[in-house]
Amino acid sequence: MYRLLFLICIYFYGNHFSFSQGNERFRIGSDEEIEKAIPANERYRFENFRQGEVLFQNGTQANARLNYNLLIEEMQFVDITGDTMSLADEHLIKRIKLGENIFYYDEKSGFVEVIGDYTPVKLSIHQKFTTVNAEKMGAYGQSSAVSSIKTYSSYSTSNGQRQNLKLKGDVVLAIESIFYLVDQNNRIYKANKSAIRKIFPEQKQAIQEYVKQEAIDFNDEEDLKKLLQYSSEISS
Repeated sequence: MYRLLFLICIYFYGNHFSFSQGNERFRIGSDEEIEKAIPANERYRFENFRQGEVLFQNGTQANARLNYNLLIEEMQFVDITGDTMSLADEHLIKRIKLGENIFYYDEKSGFVEVIGDYTPVKLSIHQKFTTVNAEKMGAYGQSSAVSSIKTYSSYSTSNGQRQNLKLKGDVVLAIESIFYLVDQNNRIYKANKSAIRKIFPEQKQAIQEYVKQEAIDFNDEEDLKKLLQYSSEISS
């Protein structure tokens, strides 16, 4: 219900890329509230909610104070009562602009943020919290890292309200970065060889040789920037 309120509220509610998050890991105890374990400045993309512009697929737009929640992977806004809620009907959104920061949405990949423009393609990133280590309770109630916990209750609901984790042991979370490519039609692809071939079909042979020669790692930001710069230059 709260998510649905967004489409009503937002129509009437009138930098360069740099992430503050590092490689810090957060241990969540089985009886610990996740908000207390992970500070707000680590859970959100920006330190504060920023005035932003939401452009919809039908050409209409709306303004609101926005921030991206990495923990629940949702774009959130502050409504007129001061409550924090998640945007509803993300598939209707074409683009979100927060100052110089641009976000696109895809049903499979979620929200991605542009970190480089290499016409005809944009490099983007999706960041989220992921389990890097999990521990089950061993004898006498002690945690044991022998095996990972794969099943535990979700810490987010469909409307962005967070629930307490219900674990049988401790979980360690860290931020994972996944890179995507956005083409001229705003279609989003996971950054890999197949996506490069689709976006640069006429240059695929030269690009393939470049990838092999430079040992391009598609999980490395600098390698991807170098590859896209090269691909853009030979296609112009």
